[in-house]
Amino acid sequence: MTQEEAVTMKYNHIGIPTTSTFAGEIPLPHLKVTVSDHQNNPFGIQWQRYWDGAPVPDLVKTVPHVAFEVDCGFHACRPVIPADAGPSFHAMPGRV
Repeated sequence: MTQEEAVTMKYNHIGIPTTSTFAGEIPLPHLKVTVSDHQNNPFGIQWQRYWDGAPVPDLVKTVPHVAFEVDCGFHACRPVIPADAGPSFHAMPGRV
């Protein structure tokens, strides 16, 4: 990988799926998910409760993940979640 192709990543949050309610819920109807404010958590934890019909794989709805802000630079960034979703790298430009 050349320096021009290098991707800079900055920690954003730890996403933890749950089926329970939690303090400070923030509904995101366009994504069919309710989240907590990870920016006001000292460890960047974001609780996530997915609604029926949320357009994400079951893996995302059930397994915790670590998310990073990505400066794509030379690359064109896009969400990456394989159809056969095992543990995956999920990159989106800017805030994830």
